[in-house]
Amino acid sequence: MALPKYTLRYALLAAVALAAAAPDAHAFGDACKSVNLSVDNENDYGVVVTNFEFWSQSEGRWLNEQFSNISVPGGAKDFVVARNQNIEHAENDKITQIRVHYEYQWVSRESANEIPPKIDTAKLISTDTTITDPVCLAGRWYKATIIAKPRLGTY
Repeated sequence: MALPKYTLRYALLAAVALAAAAPDAHAFGDACKSVNLSVDNENDYGVVVTNFEFWSQSEGRWLNEQFSNISVPGGAKDFVVARNQNIEHAENDKITQIRVHYEYQWVSRESANEIPPKIDTAKLISTDTTITDPVCLAGRWYKATIIAKPRLGTY
């Protein structure tokens, strides 16, 4: 059974209209895939980045992005912490803040003379609000700055 000409014509027009409205395929649900994440570490000591959170102004909530922990040297610039991440629920959202969760190990002054010294882990969050191009699109690079804080202990 053949479809009437007008049915095919309308289907073709609908496909063309959808493609024109979303030339980069953002309307197809992959708008925030293959996102790369990097950091500037303003500290003079190394840290371990454990995850990112993105403030979606569009949704009014933080979106959590997990990846493998990665060591970032002190003073590093544009240090890649994750590649090809798929930020769920962020398609075409305005990302206006990024929280970087990080940690480092330190030795308290009290235990510095002990053998072995007691090693503690400081867990911190740095929030970057200097996002210049906030719309989350496929292939996007997000860079956040870990703002310098005095290091604990003597380690």
